[in-house]
Amino acid sequence: MPMPTGRNNKLTGKVGEFLVAAELCRRGLRATPVEGIVQHINASGKVSGLVAIQVKASNTFKWQFDIRKYLNVQLAADGKHQNIGDPLPEPYPGLLCVLVVLRGTGQDLFFCTRME
Repeated sequence: MPMPTGRNNKLTGKVGEFLVAAELCRRGLRATPVEGIVQHINASGKVSGLVAIQVKASNTFKWQFDIRKYLNVQLAADGKHQNIGDPLPEPYPGLLCVLVVLRGTGQDLFFCTRME
């Protein structure tokens, strides 16, 4: 199995963003992928307001998140274990996260969670 490349990872991410935006549009929302420090989708509907959505796409059922953005993590004195502390303030309050598994046209899987 070939090793994933940076280019392939970027393409997987872009495909996931556009699939989520297209699915939101099918459901009656206006959705636009946005480039920036955190790539996300802005979506709005009939009710006023804007929702930011982060998309994580994968060709497998594996996603990578840096837990240090959400929890206080310290290395234990023995240098071998981690101590998990209190949750940190949300880096992006109200952010929705959609996980996408790319499986082929009409077979992609979507999972949605609120990052709280």
